[in-house]
Amino acid sequence: MPTLLVRMQVKAGMAARYEEILRALVADTEANEPGCLRYEYWRGAEPNAYYCLLSFENTQAFYLHQSSAAAHRGRAAARRDAVAHA
Repeated sequence: MPTLLVRMQVKAGMAARYEEILRALVADTEANEPGCLRYEYWRGAEPNAYYCLLSFENTQAFYLHQSSAAAHRGRAAARRDAVAHA
């Protein structure tokens, strides 16, 4: 089962906006990607740090999540990237 743990550094003052964007990404992923078994996020102990944990049924489901077939999330991901450091 492919699993991904991502640490994101959110820009100062943007935590509420980041969480709003993540809620939309999680809901969209859960609705459209049945192979995504787990998508969680939480605020880390470090200032402005967030973590995302994703697990997938198989490698194909992971590739779907990363691919252009899942491009409907592209706009939300761009908004996420505007409030978080790459």
